[in-house]
Amino acid sequence: MQERSPTLVRLRHVVEDLLGARLREMGSKQGGYSYDPCSLFLVLLFGYMQGVRSSRRLEEACRFDRRYEYLSDGLEPDHATLARFRRKTQGELEDLFLLVCEEAKRRGILEHKTMVVDGTKVAAVRSQWQRALREAEEIDLWEEEAKTMLTGNRWVIGYNLQVAADMKSGMIVGYVATNSENDMNQMPDVLAAVERQSGQLPEQAVADRGYDTPRNTQAVYESGVKPFIPRSDRKRPPFRLNGNGQVVCPAGHVATKMSKPDSRRSPAQLFRVKKCAKCAMKTACGIKGKSRDFLVPFGVSLESRFAGNENCETEEGRRLVRLRGPTIERIFGQLKGNQGFRRFVLRGMSGAAIELGIIALGYNLNALI
Repeated sequence: MQERSPTLVRLRHVVEDLLGARLREMGSKQGGYSYDPCSLFLVLLFGYMQGVRSSRRLEEACRFDRRYEYLSDGLEPDHATLARFRRKTQGELEDLFLLVCEEAKRRGILEHKTMVVDGTKVAAVRSQWQRALREAEEIDLWEEEAKTMLTGNRWVIGYNLQVAADMKSGMIVGYVATNSENDMNQMPDVLAAVERQSGQLPEQAVADRGYDTPRNTQAVYESGVKPFIPRSDRKRPPFRLNGNGQVVCPAGHVATKMSKPDSRRSPAQLFRVKKCAKCAMKTACGIKGKSRDFLVPFGVSLESRFAGNENCETEEGRRLVRLRGPTIERIFGQLKGNQGFRRFVLRGMSGAAIELGIIALGYNLNALI
């Protein structure tokens, strides 16, 4: 027989104290439940923390595992009850997450000074069998919202989960489930999520070079958060802003602002240096002709476009960039490695958001118990 652990008791007490009133209020809004919403949520939460996410496996655990029996007050909710309740938590998860973050701030655990941001890919439910099922004209299990994306050295059909974490405590301060194949335009949504889910934006944000795009840097800069985002192009020496706010090339030549916008990809302001033909840095810059161009999309300020890159070149910036990886990868290692969060059990973007919210909430509660 499995004994009740002190950690399990603390988890129940923390959830009861912090979230119990809100969970029971949720039940009253929807006409009440046959089971205590707090007990159902504890079963779901502990299941995700243990890597048990299937509603049928959770039903079995409530019948035969004394840990789940303790959390459910000895009741035995069936899989349909657990599945329905999980779907109904969607509109409440961010508020519950905020309550946990506010408690962590009151205890002095959550600093909210520097956050690190990164994305990780998780496969959709049955995603890898979609093509075969369609070709065989079997039952339609297609997830229209799931996208094909590269993770590591393999392709999956799934979702890109954006996670922001506090550098000091390692707690998650914001999360977003997306179906974007990359991180190039995710920062506006991440910043909005952090403000909603943890109550405030941090002073600084650190991301990897996959976030080095005009839209991302503009979003961070305009929010008042100090950006630290390394350059995506490490092969060529970068353009910079001089003391007069002018764009200059690596050799120090001022780039001329062209009157005609560039339209090769999307409308953008074109800056051009025309002194490359006899420049000593021509080879280093990889220039074959007589000029080198620099593009800034319309609506993006020059200051924001350069700020993240230049901050990374300071002593503080280099230190933060070194710490970014260990901070965020520790979270992904726990969620995907230890808790087995490598494939969703719910379908669609709404299902991805629910599962990500539950697992992020469980991760943060570990800091309070």
